[in-house]
Amino acid sequence: MWFDEGQKQEEKSKTIWQGKLNWLNEYENNFGSEVFVKSNITTPSNRLQKPRKRVEGSARISNSSPQNEHYRSEITGLWWRERKRKKQRQNVQERAKSDDSKQRRNIQENARINQTDNQVNPKVINLSTIDLSNNEVNLLSKGLKFTPTPNGNKAEHQTDIKEFCRKLRLSEIFHKDEEAQTTEDMPLVRNKTGWNPPKSKDKVLEEVIQSLKEYPTDSNASIKGNLSKNSKTALKTLLDNTSLIIKEADKGGAVVCMDKKYYRDKILEMLSDTSYYESIDEHADSRTQRLIHDTINKYGKGLMKEEKDYLLNFEYTTSYFYGLPKIHKSKIIADELKKQNSEYIKVPIPDDVPFRPIVGGPNSVTQRLSHFLDIILKPFCEEVPSFIRDDLDFLNYLPEQVEENSTLVTFDVISLYTNIPHDLGLEAVRFWIEKIPGKIETRFKIAFILKSLQIILQNNVFYFDGRFYVQKKGTAMGTRVAPTYATLVLGYLEETLYNNIKHRYSSEFASYLRLNWKRFLDDCFLILNKKINALEFLQELNKLHPSIQFTCSENDVIMPSLDILVKKSGNSIKTDMYCNADARVY
Repeated sequence: MWFDEGQKQEEKSKTIWQGKLNWLNEYENNFGSEVFVKSNITTPSNRLQKPRKRVEGSARISNSSPQNEHYRSEITGLWWRERKRKKQRQNVQERAKSDDSKQRRNIQENARINQTDNQVNPKVINLSTIDLSNNEVNLLSKGLKFTPTPNGNKAEHQTDIKEFCRKLRLSEIFHKDEEAQTTEDMPLVRNKTGWNPPKSKDKVLEEVIQSLKEYPTDSNASIKGNLSKNSKTALKTLLDNTSLIIKEADKGGAVVCMDKKYYRDKILEMLSDTSYYESIDEHADSRTQRLIHDTINKYGKGLMKEEKDYLLNFEYTTSYFYGLPKIHKSKIIADELKKQNSEYIKVPIPDDVPFRPIVGGPNSVTQRLSHFLDIILKPFCEEVPSFIRDDLDFLNYLPEQVEENSTLVTFDVISLYTNIPHDLGLEAVRFWIEKIPGKIETRFKIAFILKSLQIILQNNVFYFDGRFYVQKKGTAMGTRVAPTYATLVLGYLEETLYNNIKHRYSSEFASYLRLNWKRFLDDCFLILNKKINALEFLQELNKLHPSIQFTCSENDVIMPSLDILVKKSGNSIKTDMYCNADARVY
């Protein structure tokens, strides 16, 4: 019995001593170890000499008993082991801090090296001859995505609620029919109808709809506007100034102000390039509509009536053309940025600013046919080995471990959309359809797909400054199928690349490339062994087609790709979020 009691007391003392150790460790962390060393702290042996309460029927444990000596030895060992572990932890933490500091220095150094002299820092760049007031500059510095507090529109609010309630009833009526149908029984597209369904038998649904309709739609006058009186005056002044054009910069998010004549002359200079654009009469869209109608009648026998109705029966409008100033490409603006060093700079009428061409037209004559083809062809993108959907998909493909003797390389296609020849694009699409015919329904014939795609590529009509133009070369800008089309074209060229690499280097490297070469549209990423020279590999890429040319960037430590920052440390790969210096969030 006395031995059992002694064991209990021993366990109790161990618990108390462990608590003391924890206190000592906390004390050292806060005040250092000198006080601890000089203090007259009761040792385990002294603590053991304190009298214990005797339990009736038990014998007193002698301080010199074997059990007590064993206890003293175990506690002392525990104390020193804890001290040793703490020292080891501190050493590990110090090494980790040192490594992290070194990594941060490498990142900062590479960021400094890769930083361009043309980086856009100002919020407002005035390229016009008009002097902007302080209030106008302050308003524009909020960015073109800034939205003033809107005034309440009761009629619009009620219309939105009514349309939402209609969609709720339609979903309740048709969801069971859609579940019963197979994918092949359902049309890929259909026109919207104006049918207003009757009240549902579902009481809960009707209660929700009734609550929505009874929701107050009066505007809340107590909501404070986000524009001051001076800002509202500045906004009206800018709106009334018809000689001023305001656009967002192609990169950097800065707001760019230009004289209307300067902007018009720049765009017309771009459209005068007859290798890409051609002036055309205003009846081009009507001819394209008839061509689509004839193609569907001739090649679209397998289309459902809802699909034919969607492709043929709609009101279209001609697309419009505009340009975004590439101020990061201008040497004149770059020099002024260094001189003025301000969020607002003025550089009147620089002559070296290029523009990015953009076609906007959600209701163009070919837009619905383009949307239809995009639905048909998009499944083939998943069969392209290099294809990635987005940032998360890119992360899934990144390895955790790589060869230490490797480097991070990104490749970019120069002006991909405008440089894809039509014959190359049609050849690429045919290749994927014939290679994997099971990806599309049998009712869609190759002749229909290729003829429809040809119509979209050759009839991209738009207007600017009262004149109509047609795009002669490259992917049709602003069309829905463009990203899918470009992905399949590069995927087709990559099949040639894998074969060339097999003969140029080895089958092993060709297999590695097929698994690890990843691409989002024209942005490519590869972890390349240093035995393979990146510039020599770039030459192999540029041999694929004379119109499709690549550039590359290489770094041993850090490399951004999409919105991901890829970091290599030894043979380990880590990632972080990446915010492009040219993309500022408002």
